[in-house]
Amino acid sequence: MKPVLRGILFKSLLPYMLSILAGFFYFGCTPDENELGRDLLPAGDNIFVFYDTLDNLSTSTITGKPVLISENPYNPQTSRLFLLGNMRDTLSGFSKADIVTQFNAASGFTYGPNMTVDSLILYLYFTETVMKKISPLNIKIYEFTEPIYMDSVYYTDYDITGKIGMNPIAEKTVLPLDSTVYEFVITYQGFINKFINPPVDTLFKSDSLFKEYFNGLYITTDDVSEGGFLSKIQLANSLTKLSIKYANDSTGVDSIPGLNYVWSTFTIDAYSSQKINIFQHDYAGTAIAPILNNPDSQSPVMYVQGMTGLNTKIQLRNVENWMDSGPLAINSAKLIFEVLPESLSGISYDDLPDRLILYTDLGDKGTEPLYDYVIDQAAYDGRLKAVSEGVFFDTTYQYSFNIGLHYQNLISGKIENRDLVLQPYDQKISNKMVKLWSNFYPTQGGLRLKIVYTKL
Repeated sequence: MKPVLRGILFKSLLPYMLSILAGFFYFGCTPDENELGRDLLPAGDNIFVFYDTLDNLSTSTITGKPVLISENPYNPQTSRLFLLGNMRDTLSGFSKADIVTQFNAASGFTYGPNMTVDSLILYLYFTETVMKKISPLNIKIYEFTEPIYMDSVYYTDYDITGKIGMNPIAEKTVLPLDSTVYEFVITYQGFINKFINPPVDTLFKSDSLFKEYFNGLYITTDDVSEGGFLSKIQLANSLTKLSIKYANDSTGVDSIPGLNYVWSTFTIDAYSSQKINIFQHDYAGTAIAPILNNPDSQSPVMYVQGMTGLNTKIQLRNVENWMDSGPLAINSAKLIFEVLPESLSGISYDDLPDRLILYTDLGDKGTEPLYDYVIDQAAYDGRLKAVSEGVFFDTTYQYSFNIGLHYQNLISGKIENRDLVLQPYDQKISNKMVKLWSNFYPTQGGLRLKIVYTKL
């Protein structure tokens, strides 16, 4: 072999040779993790790195708590999205999202004698379907029969029992396309007659009186045995609206005999139209059912799912050991969750939630953010990341959280609650699910709490 070629080959192989040598050195000289770096420090300094996967963490999969979902009149968002549809599969069971919404009085609508309605149509703007394998769903529109208000708050478990009409006012089977408007022609005469024979015609001039008369709409889908879809609807978009084609003596033109039909639009906006998303889940027949809300299950897998479906509860244990060891300064504390490989989970890496969020679990009082999240969301992290362990190792995926401030306050006694809950960051508009290794995973490394601290 020519010297030049030998030199090129040596240079190309050099990084691999060095990594192999480093590996032999590492496994032959593994330091005690609790003593890592002490020989490099001046006398009197005391820094430790502490890893613990099993003894300091307790995990279980729990049902997600209802979250505030209604429109906020003090922070209106015209681009806000609401989920509609249902889906069923053997992995995540059954999930469903329904919508309750109002529509506003139309300034251009003029009531008059000899009122007749030619067409009444609800338009819904579908922006995106959030599952890849879809099948058609029959969408039904009902009249809502109880008032809802902009100054009230509503949660994802809002109970509609006894609050909807007996018959659908419109229905249509849809296989949704992204960025598409679908028309739902209202044919139920009982609802149409409300425009023809109102108790007083002045209600069309007052938005508050109008909404006491037309309480709103309930939008739902027929349940499926398999498949289905979940789509994002932009309710405050100008393309989403209720339009009426009508005529009466006030719309007539003297020079034209007969009826003169005109169109008027009742909008659904972000400022004065309340909107509610209602979420449901059923995990019967899935691997989730036996471990859900069962802290004694000792499952090696824990689940997190959007639409308030599944959360993971984490308890930080043995905190007394830290508190009793004297004053400590937590330099960093990182809680790391490792994702099951795609071959085991059945979930493509492309379909995983982009970000998770960790809260303090307050029980019946809900949740609250950790100090670390409030102070610096970027450093707090929680985003899905690919982690490569080197040339000879497979790439794994993780969610990690920097919770140093929270842990410092915990061992200092300023925080007594040790329970945390792991949720999707965007759970109001996503049903995505991820499987994570729990503290019962038989091999260390799947779930871990990594702490760097200084003894004072």
